Amino acid sequence: MIGGIDALFAVLQEVTEGWVCPVRGRVSIQFVVDEEGSVPEARVLEGIHEECDQMAIKAIKHMAFSPPTIGGEPTPILLSIPVTFD
Repeated sequence: MIGGIDALFAVLQEVTEGWVCPVRGRVSIQFVVDEEGSVPEARVLEGIHEECDQMAIKAIKHMAFSPPTIGGEPTPILLSIPVTFD
């Protein structure tokens, strides 16, 4: 993830500007980072509310990632991350 957790918070604030999650809690998202650093797919592992779950997915899909490599070769990778709504 380019920019680390601070970048995730910034993207989450940008994506959710003017919107407030109706509940508090943590959404666990599983996603694929492809060979170019994009997130073509993401899914909720543990959700708290449909709107919050979709905002968490939207934020992850807007993130910039360094292209993952194994042995110097670009390769997709499966990751998961919690997104907390306070």
